[in-house]
Amino acid sequence: HFTKPSVSNLETLLNQWKCNASPDQKHKHTGKDATVEEALLAWTTEKHACNVPISGPILLQKAEDLAKELKMENFAATSGWLSYWKARHQISCKKEHGESADTDIAAVEDWITNQFLDIVMGYESDCIYNCNESGIFYHALPDYTLTFKDKKLSSGKKSKERLTVLFCCNMTGKHKLPSLIIGKSKNLRYFKGVKNLHIMYKANSNAWMMTEIFKEWLIQLDNEIRKKKNHQSIQEPLPLADCLQGHFNYPC
Repeated sequence: HFTKPSVSNLETLLNQWKCNASPDQKHKHTGKDATVEEALLAWTTEKHACNVPISGPILLQKAEDLAKELKMENFAATSGWLSYWKARHQISCKKEHGESADTDIAAVEDWITNQFLDIVMGYESDCIYNCNESGIFYHALPDYTLTFKDKKLSSGKKSKERLTVLFCCNMTGKHKLPSLIIGKSKNLRYFKGVKNLHIMYKANSNAWMMTEIFKEWLIQLDNEIRKKKNHQSIQEPLPLADCLQGHFNYPC
């Protein structure tokens, strides 16, 4: 026997659908802890309106905090519970701005096949060094966030505070050089009284890699290799780096 839904029920279902309930659901599903779920949904909606990035661990911790505030002692925020909660409310992971351009895979494969092997030919693995650098934006918020599927994201202003870190090791991983860190302040108060940092620290106004800094780092690499050669018979090193402008014009 089919019972025609009342107008009030239809309005309730319509409001639930507008509030990101899944359009594919034929029946209304609620979790065993509906009060926590509703409170977490309200909190998520509020944070989304403020463009605050949200992750799974953040939601799990917030659910635990809300359960304590609501005095629900038997509540347990698990990964499975969170998955069902996200599915019920059409929440998925999105990136706040466009993806970077795709890598030219064909060019990479051609370089590896036709150029890289010729460059390293005759060198032992211990003598082939690769260096690469990365910008650490330590005040920046994550690019990805959990949000409602039908919502468009508008990313806020990103913090530009950064450090640049250069890493280098040989092909076998047996020799790892101390990291080169580039910041903005020449005299950091955190380093006061520290005798051995186990890193190389440099500074300029933008915290970027510059040619002079890279030259100095290369000289340090050469000195370390020469120290090793005094104790054992090894080849001259082969340092590999990308084509960053700050790496140009270094001494050969």
